[in-house]
Amino acid sequence: MKQTVLDRAQKKAFRRLMPFVALLFVVNQLDRINISVAGPNGMNEDLGLTAAQFGLASGLFFIGYMTLEVPSNLALHRFGARRWLARIVVTWGIVATSLTFIPNAEWLYGLRILLGMAEAGFAPGIVVYLTYWFTREMRSRATAFFLLGIPVAAAFGVPFMTLIGVHMDGFFGLDGWRVILLITGLLAVLLGVMCWFYLTDRPADAKWLTAEESQVLTEALANETPEKAGNHSIGKALLNGKVWLLAVAPFLVLYSMFVVTFFLPTLLKDINARESLGLDSVQVGLLSAIPWAIGGAGMLFFASRSDKKKEVTKHFVAATTIGSIGFFFLAMFGLDNPYIALAALTVAMVGVLGSLTTFWVLPSRLYTGAAAAGVIALINTIANFGSFLGPYSFGVLSDATGGYRGGLIIVAVAMLLAGLLIALRFRDLGRAPVQASTERERVDSVHRTSNNEPKILAHQAETPSRLFPREDD
Repeated sequence: MKQTVLDRAQKKAFRRLMPFVALLFVVNQLDRINISVAGPNGMNEDLGLTAAQFGLASGLFFIGYMTLEVPSNLALHRFGARRWLARIVVTWGIVATSLTFIPNAEWLYGLRILLGMAEAGFAPGIVVYLTYWFTREMRSRATAFFLLGIPVAAAFGVPFMTLIGVHMDGFFGLDGWRVILLITGLLAVLLGVMCWFYLTDRPADAKWLTAEESQVLTEALANETPEKAGNHSIGKALLNGKVWLLAVAPFLVLYSMFVVTFFLPTLLKDINARESLGLDSVQVGLLSAIPWAIGGAGMLFFASRSDKKKEVTKHFVAATTIGSIGFFFLAMFGLDNPYIALAALTVAMVGVLGSLTTFWVLPSRLYTGAAAAGVIALINTIANFGSFLGPYSFGVLSDATGGYRGGLIIVAVAMLLAGLLIALRFRDLGRAPVQASTERERVDSVHRTSNNEPKILAHQAETPSRLFPREDD
């Protein structure tokens, strides 16, 4: 009976929250990557940006982002998701809108840093927010639905922004690339205001759940992964070397992904010009959507299959291997052939997005509450240094060598190393939890109070070595 109520409550939560949360992430990605469309459609020429300068502007966002990531996530846990997410979205929308009026490269650099600071905590905050609403069995599906905003923004947002740049040139007296920045920024401000009225912090606050649904869901989440050893576990977790090592994997994946994110339209435009294909800007934008659209389908496939098989690590390794193969083929065979380039990029993006959706299940298995907020934010902070380093180093190397091959080979190696790291050091973390043995259940029952509320067992709190507990703990 309780399982039926729990399933019904989570389905309601999914239908109520996930479409809006996913829409927020789509606009979030648009405001991150809008300069990837604005650049080859007039911004680079008007501001006099080289490939290295464009890569620096793209990556500086993540320097600002990293500075406030952990404190922002802890603030979300303290003040509530509804208030804090609304603050984040409105603030980044205001900064994104102000990018419309940049006069030179220096202003672009400064506002990109400020945009990152304004947005800090959004993505990991949502990952934490999902732990307030979905049990472990549902969480990877919810995470995949949220992360689907990445390919949706690229697949549909890039052509959409390209159309704006072409057909709204001169709107309000602005160049087309400036109109792109204006519209995507204002969308965030609007959605940020909606956050305040639409989101709900916890199941106990949800008027759209029945009292029974709210109680059963709250109890299921509380009993699933009791918080370890109180509040001081936050500091211990943030200083734990294994947490930092775990963060290297998404660092390498995001290093690879954001090279493609910011340079894909430029790369396809260069191939178009070199091979005299005669494609216009809109057609190039539509072509750049193909790898992201199929990559999004791959993301859903990996999320669904890892759920079904109850094994995350093997799926992460498989995805990173596929991504590495795609980038290698692009580097070796695709730079002079647009068809091979698109095929290789599509394979690469299936791997990149599949690895992202499987990876973010892992940190949410370690902690709950404030400890989870801090750890997920720390991992995302370290990972996003790859988001800065990827496009910047790729731009510098492209300027130095006059081509993209060397940078793409480095990206292929990065994806391979990410898979090897998880396979060698974190294999057990991705396995599904096993059912408690009869003896364990008996011991647990001894530690329950007369009103059936579970206590934290002594072995859970007595030593910090359980920061990475066994899956049956």
